[in-house]
Amino acid sequence: MNTNTATAPSYPKQNKPQDLGESLVNKYASIKGRIDELKMEQKELQTELDSLEADIINYAKEKRMQQIFAGDNIIDIKETVIRKFPLAGENGRMELENIIKQVGAWETVSTLSLHKLKSFVWDYRDTHQVLVKELLRFQKRTMKTTVKLVKMVYDKRC
Repeated sequence: MNTNTATAPSYPKQNKPQDLGESLVNKYASIKGRIDELKMEQKELQTELDSLEADIINYAKEKRMQQIFAGDNIIDIKETVIRKFPLAGENGRMELENIIKQVGAWETVSTLSLHKLKSFVWDYRDTHQVLVKELLRFQKRTMKTTVKLVKMVYDKRC
């Protein structure tokens, strides 16, 4: 006889269709499965929405439009400049940090918080023009276009 193997205990068959524990597990599994299905559907819909957004942006640029109307919906298209400095490990980051240290501004941006650096450049653009100009050499400018869906509100008095 092998003493290292365990045998499952035998429980008497219950007369009721389900006990509370089994019901809870089944409901949990059902909801969890539905959530997983919805997550997959969300990913598919987001892919489709991203594609539509790209089409909307292209259409708006081609027609030189900032808004597109359809029924009671409006799409706003807005293009803004995004300012970025090199991230840790990216080309130019060490040189950027050294310049900041040389002018004694390292404590202000400390761990080189890119958010703080953007604020520093903005705040000191007039008083430290040479420094700001040097720092801006590391800044990359990219365009970001956003699309916003707005419901039209009609004045019922008219």
